[in-house]
Amino acid sequence: MKRDAMPLYARPEAVETVRLRCVCDDCWSWAGYVTKDNIPAITRIKDGRKTSLSGRRWVYEAATGEVLTKSQIVIVKCGNPRCLNPDHLRKILNSTYRKTLPISASTRVARLRGAKKAGAKHAKLSMEKAAYIRASEKNNTDLAKEFNVTSALISAVRLNKLWVNYSNPFSGLGAL
Repeated sequence: MKRDAMPLYARPEAVETVRLRCVCDDCWSWAGYVTKDNIPAITRIKDGRKTSLSGRRWVYEAATGEVLTKSQIVIVKCGNPRCLNPDHLRKILNSTYRKTLPISASTRVARLRGAKKAGAKHAKLSMEKAAYIRASEKNNTDLAKEFNVTSALISAVRLNKLWVNYSNPFSGLGAL
């Protein structure tokens, strides 16, 4: 491939160009534009239009020569959101990253309110039914048919993962 035909991120001097725009110590803190989430962004002109892309993604692709898919993102290992040091960058799947994010207090409250509303109107089980399920000698499939729920739900109730009676101080402890 001719040098002029190579994408900019694949050129050897690309990472060095980024490093020059950073405040360097162990981390390369990006001194250019950052998004509202404090993530470095690199502006480029493509087809006569200005576009912005993730600085982390750009540096990772430049350093490794690997082109990432849309489902992959680049995060920092060092904790500095502005860091662009290739040694501090790591790729992961976006779905994996989303699972690690903390749930905000407002989301937690909304989920609890929704669960209470759903529990009051639409729940197929109750604490009394859960106690019956735990005490029953029947198998999960028969109980699932009896209560019109899945056998996985019956299993979760029996394992004290759902419908746990928190008024009992020993509930959920289980034998080790």
